[in-house]
Amino acid sequence: RFALVASQRAQARLNAKAQAQKDADVATLELKVVMSRLTAAKARSVDAKARVKNAISSKARIEAKDILKKISAVVQKDHSLAVALRSRQRDARARAQHGIIGDGRRVNVGTKQSCTRQPALVGVEEEKTRAFIRGYLDRQKVLREERVSGPPTR
Repeated sequence: RFALVASQRAQARLNAKAQAQKDADVATLELKVVMSRLTAAKARSVDAKARVKNAISSKARIEAKDILKKISAVVQKDHSLAVALRSRQRDARARAQHGIIGDGRRVNVGTKQSCTRQPALVGVEEEKTRAFIRGYLDRQKVLREERVSGPPTR
């Protein structure tokens, strides 16, 4: 029975790794797209700034300012999107590296107090995941204690 549980755990870890790797790849692609858009928008904004500065009439200046505002909004939006994608990519990479089961992100993996941040799920799903993670951490604790003190004596 124990061997079965261990193999299941190993399988779950492999699946988690594969899924996380996929997530990381998707995030990387999305990030590439957003970054190229951001670069283009930044170049346009530089151009628009120059146009505002060198406007001939006040009417031309006002028009140029409007254009600059629109471009700046795009830059801001893309920037915040890039930041979000970067963090998502980082999380997925960490999950892929350590084969963390479940959606709980381990904080400071590899230290004694690596604990699981709860994913933002809703209601039932959230409870299920929490129970799963709690069980996982309890099992890890039991295994750790067994490693230290040998199997439990009855």
